[in-house]
Amino acid sequence: MLNWLYLIVIEAFCVLMLSQPQVAAPLTVKAAAAAQVVPSMRLSADGKYLVNPQGEPVLIAGDSPWSLITQVSLEEAGIYLSNRALKGINLIVVNLIEAKFSSRAPRNFYGQAPFGAVGGFSAPNEAYFAHADAVINLAGEKGITVLLAPVYLGYDCGDQGWCAQVKNASLSEMRAWGRYLGNRYRNVPNIIWLIGGDTDPFAHGVAEKLRQVVAGIRESDTGHLMTAHTGPGTSAQDIWSGEAWLDLNTVYHYGIDPLLSMAKEEYTRPKALPLFMMESAYERSNDSTPASLRQQAYGAVLWGGTLGSVFGNCPLWSMGYNAGFCPEANWRDQLDSTGSVQFGYFASLMRLHRYWLLAPDHGHTVLTEGYGSGSNLAATARATDGSVIVAYMPSGRQVTVDMGKILDPKGQAKCSWYNPRTGAGTPIGTFPNSGRRSFAPPDANDWVLVVEAGSAGLARPLTTVSAASFARTGELAAGVIASGYGDGLAPGVELAPAGGPLPESLAGTSVDITDAWGTHYTAPLWFVSPSQINFLMPAGTPPGPVNVAVVRQSETVASGTLQIAAVAPGLFTMNANGEGVPAAVAVFVKEDGSQTWRYVFEPGCAVGACQPVPIEIGPPTGQVYLQLYGTGIRGRSSLEAVAASIGAVQAPVLYAGPVAGMSGLDQVNVGLPRSLQGSGPVELVLTVDGKTANRVTVSVQ
Repeated sequence: MLNWLYLIVIEAFCVLMLSQPQVAAPLTVKAAAAAQVVPSMRLSADGKYLVNPQGEPVLIAGDSPWSLITQVSLEEAGIYLSNRALKGINLIVVNLIEAKFSSRAPRNFYGQAPFGAVGGFSAPNEAYFAHADAVINLAGEKGITVLLAPVYLGYDCGDQGWCAQVKNASLSEMRAWGRYLGNRYRNVPNIIWLIGGDTDPFAHGVAEKLRQVVAGIRESDTGHLMTAHTGPGTSAQDIWSGEAWLDLNTVYHYGIDPLLSMAKEEYTRPKALPLFMMESAYERSNDSTPASLRQQAYGAVLWGGTLGSVFGNCPLWSMGYNAGFCPEANWRDQLDSTGSVQFGYFASLMRLHRYWLLAPDHGHTVLTEGYGSGSNLAATARATDGSVIVAYMPSGRQVTVDMGKILDPKGQAKCSWYNPRTGAGTPIGTFPNSGRRSFAPPDANDWVLVVEAGSAGLARPLTTVSAASFARTGELAAGVIASGYGDGLAPGVELAPAGGPLPESLAGTSVDITDAWGTHYTAPLWFVSPSQINFLMPAGTPPGPVNVAVVRQSETVASGTLQIAAVAPGLFTMNANGEGVPAAVAVFVKEDGSQTWRYVFEPGCAVGACQPVPIEIGPPTGQVYLQLYGTGIRGRSSLEAVAASIGAVQAPVLYAGPVAGMSGLDQVNVGLPRSLQGSGPVELVLTVDGKTANRVTVSVQ
């Protein structure tokens, strides 16, 4: 669950009044991130692909703003990040400290230096790293993971990076720098560590120094993934083979033919790690063209780098700093460049299919004729479950497909062309999944051939849960705040504008609810992204079965069914997973009616690591109440039908109903029995019309 919804709950603390008792007080919420146990990207249980905190597959669709932390202001970073999120970008490559490629290097936009000691890694400057934190957190709010380089060495260990300083530093100094990084960022979810940078550290005698940085990070940060950036033509496993800390492999090569050859070689190497294309030719440099940029994105993924691909643009990589590598341009003018728009189309197509199961067709047993070779190779991959075949053809030619590679219970294979230049699909037809069939694209340009199991259609599974409890019961209530999870749900990330009514469409995506009588309801939206949508189950949705469909540009891309009931109680928790300490306050009412209050969690705690703060019962002349926030409660049959127990003690419920002015948000006021004094951490159980909400924990002093 993304943090934005919890900020909505916290906002309720600022503007609402309790009926019994009343309380209103301001709250400043520190931008917090999830704990290392739930990073935004981690490896699946089988170690073959990436998943999000909910365990759902994640495709890397990256960009390379290396100088984002140093070259621009926080406001400008926000402009860049918002644009990238809307294009489906979910990872960016960034230098934490910059040596050359910014106007004030190593100082940031505000003139703040990273270190107090000249030429070393000691005495980190809090102001500098507070700004870095703000940029990283802002990326996280937009669903973007930061591939963070803590000590970029520079090409061939030259003056582009920190290689000279690393050489001059002691092993203990590098260990201390790593320790600082681990302590500072262990609870930030949207980080993958990127070790090294554009060089072979062994060739320049700094490998052991980097090992000390890694060891320092790992002293406190064991949750984040690590990979490495090495020199062109080398992979992370080429240089760091056998290193226990290396989790992901990277492809880094210029030129289509060597890039594809390297992707195949790394995919098939013994003890291969999961692989992604970290760097290749950038737009407006390296003799790239829109066609070559498309080919390297699709080809690298389909030919071995199955985790995803990273795009780059000149001068976006240096955020406009003229380093002599790019034609003159304003970085803002490049935000909607041809390459970046078409890279968004690449991400959108891949996410519509079971990309995490794709295996390259190196033996040409799927695409059996017309596959070509070298820079004219039609890179092809097939999902291991037989659900889809994706073939990128860099030029128009007839190809032949073994249709029996598609597994479908009704014996059907649905075929279509996808235009990587426009993002538009053109149906070819549905054919038997047997024998061989030849296909020729509409013209001589590059095209993507998609062959998929026909009976499933285009719609992918959609899992819808309460955004408070996350319980997968298959049952929700009308008016509940819901989260839907799937693949290819939206082309990018977009949030509803603040302060107005919730929109029914974001980023060209909407949610359609169809009841058992065929009546359609359009759900108001808070947030959309390629893998998650947060919406309000329409208040008028009647009890009974409903179909929930995610619609993109009039096409259903994901759907699922569930039951609508009168109530489906869920309580929001500060750990953003339905567990642990609730999003709640304790209100203390004195004998004279005056009130004070405090949170039952530590304000500013990292989501995923929040613990209950002990509640003082106080003198016998006063009373303590808990103010809880949830959803799916307002449809209760009566107040008497709402019960709460804290520990083994029944607690009186004084109010259970909607929060005025906050769509879908419900509030429950519970008295804290004096007999609980000294209980310590205890479980709070809320029951509404016989249905139990997710269990949460409070602490009583």
